Amino acid sequence: MSKSGHSKLHIAMFPWVAYGHFIPFLHLSYKLAHNGHQISFFVPKGVQPKLENMNQYPNLIQFFPLLIPHVDGLPPGAETTSVVPMNQQKYLAFAVDQTRDQVEGILKSSPCRLALKRIWSRFFHHVKRHLMMLLIF
Repeated sequence: MSKSGHSKLHIAMFPWVAYGHFIPFLHLSYKLAHNGHQISFFVPKGVQPKLENMNQYPNLIQFFPLLIPHVDGLPPGAETTSVVPMNQQKYLAFAVDQTRDQVEGILKSSPCRLALKRIWSRFFHHVKRHLMMLLIF
């Protein structure tokens, strides 16, 4: 409990794999961290160094890199929408869905019980039920 009598939260952030989603989620994370909440922020491995350099609350915001697997139809090494043509982005969604085991493994060892997501993955509803998390879109 904080001095104000309110419990601090541990929140998992799951933005869609686009910089237009990473940045607003990071700004929201700053506001939450400013109030003392702990943030676990899930991003593709190649994005992690770029966002870590902007982290204003390194003691409260921790990045978890995800390995985005290759799927047929997706350009090699693609992790974000910035390198995937619009007509191939469905393959990026398929690849993100394949990170389920990574995400679930991290969350199982985490005290997170609240998750914010934005059109991220179809599997997350199963994960949140399994781990008894509150999911906010």
